Amino acid sequence: MSETLKQYEVFFGSDVLQEFINQNPDAPIGGSSHSPLLATFDAAAKTYDELPAAARAGIDHLFELVEVPTEEAIAEVRAILNKDTPGVTANCRTLAYGETLLGMSVHTGIEMVRALLEAGADPNLEDTMDGETPYDKATEWVEHCIEYDLETAEAQAIVDLLLHAGALTGKARGERMVEQLQRRMASS
Repeated sequence: MSETLKQYEVFFGSDVLQEFINQNPDAPIGGSSHSPLLATFDAAAKTYDELPAAARAGIDHLFELVEVPTEEAIAEVRAILNKDTPGVTANCRTLAYGETLLGMSVHTGIEMVRALLEAGADPNLEDTMDGETPYDKATEWVEHCIEYDLETAEAQAIVDLLLHAGALTGKARGERMVEQLQRRMASS
């Protein structure tokens, strides 16, 4: 394995790297001719690496906390986001999959979702890997609860909260994506 591949494996995990290689067997990896996906990974890793140590520690801790459905974890998330540390926001993403804090929190519970929305989390911010929004993840969670005969009230309440916070669906989301694409094309 080349040194570049080893670095990608460390940053993004062997599963992500293997999935990319399987889907893109002819893609150049390394050097200046990276694929768009690896370029995105490079940019995220570089941005993260350039943050002060306190910001990196805060971000890492946030991602640990959003998966813990306790009052203490929610209070700590609020405290971290209220510190106003440069680079630490409610819209942080994981390095490996580009998943957002809000997207990860939909399985944790409504209070964590509410705390992140109150701190400014964007309900329409897509994961960089799969393009899913927190709303997508929440509706999938409702479907999962129905499929496995689990309680759906809180999962549905999270969907409702995201909609109330401005999550786009259907035609509105499609129109937003077209506008973003047009802006990118115009700036190229």
